[in-house]
Amino acid sequence: MIFSKYKVFAGPTETVPGLFCRYSDHNSIQTIFEIKKRDYSKPLLILSNSLDKVIELYQLNNYQLDFIHKNNVSDMTFVVPLKSLVEVDSHLFMVDGLKRYSGFRVTHVKWLSELINEIGLIAQTSLNHSGEDPIMNSHDIPQDIRSQIDFIYEFHYKSLQKPSTIVKLFDNHFEIVRLGNATIIE
Repeated sequence: MIFSKYKVFAGPTETVPGLFCRYSDHNSIQTIFEIKKRDYSKPLLILSNSLDKVIELYQLNNYQLDFIHKNNVSDMTFVVPLKSLVEVDSHLFMVDGLKRYSGFRVTHVKWLSELINEIGLIAQTSLNHSGEDPIMNSHDIPQDIRSQIDFIYEFHYKSLQKPSTIVKLFDNHFEIVRLGNATIIE
């Protein structure tokens, strides 16, 4: 598929349908915030199809690496510190103390893997207006959202899915930010 001509994408994931764009495309990230009517203090996550592709952005100690390797399932999002010299859009991280934290997830969905192979790492969030349930059928995407999406990979979920589990990793412990389907292995 030729994804490179598009900017903002929508489609299925392992959890709930998502909105996506290149993680380095500030204008498209801005568009996603506008589509969702999202608070700018809530960063998007970075989605990869390989742990090796995304791990180089982060400053991880042995505890964090071990936790990620034990729990690297496609419905778990890890929030970890970015390397100090890594430049990413300000809408992809939050500051906690002296560290910049960013979330990432590794997907195994075929179309998303192909998208990442073609355009690189992508920024992602759920397909909905903030605070509302995710849109579960591509035919139900409201016109105000649809008109700002360049490519829609058709989808139909039979029931409401749980979002990913979000885990914030500190130097030697973790905190569950949101509980989804994933089971945590300590």
